[in-house]
Amino acid sequence: MIAFETVNSAKVLGVTIRDDFKWNDHISNVTSKAAKRLYLLSQLKRAGICASDLVLFLCSTIKSVLEHACQVFHSSLPCYLSEELESIQKRALRIIFPYASYNSALKEAGIPSLYDRRASLSSDLFNDIVSDINHKLAGLLPPKAVHHRQLRSDRKFDVPVCKADRLKKSFIVSYSLMK
Repeated sequence: MIAFETVNSAKVLGVTIRDDFKWNDHISNVTSKAAKRLYLLSQLKRAGICASDLVLFLCSTIKSVLEHACQVFHSSLPCYLSEELESIQKRALRIIFPYASYNSALKEAGIPSLYDRRASLSSDLFNDIVSDINHKLAGLLPPKAVHHRQLRSDRKFDVPVCKADRLKKSFIVSYSLMK
């Protein structure tokens, strides 16, 4: 007899969270929603809209969906899911700049890759939390590290030992280890 585990998921503020904390369902929902908007982009291209306006459309309607609440999942996102998100932007840039490679299309559009943008947004949020004691998420930070000697690693936080990779890759813990 084979027993199947059921995985429950809930949608909270547009983010699909599974009870096993995997991001497959969320990425699937986001990519399908963004892929539907690629059709509109191709219709605008066919109508003769200039490339700069198409890039604005990409950033405002497609990238905004792909980057929504990315700080929650960025540090714990496996490579294959990150590539799934990136593939939507690759398809959009192929519509706008059909003869350019992905990297040259990014340069021509003046936008970063989705991975770089997610990393930047996550880092900015963490720095905002650290710099503002009254930030709503400041209570989630680990205690400040107290060093009585000069150490090679100048870690600012006392991060607990993480036995599970999932905890180590969570937003607060992963950025606390970097700082």
